[in-house]
Amino acid sequence: MVAVGVGHPILENGKLIGGIGISGGNYHQDARACEVALESVGFQVSVGFAVPAE
Repeated sequence: MVAVGVGHPILENGKLIGGIGISGGNYHQDARACEVALESVGFQVSVGFAVPAE
């Protein structure tokens, strides 16, 4: 069995400061969960990267 989820690096001012990964649902559910989690702490997902919301 292989678990595959969605992950996003987190960038601030062009510098990698962390990342988030989620697995457990289908691809779209995992992707949306990442987006909601990042948005809830002030980040915005853009082209696979999370950056601070302006």
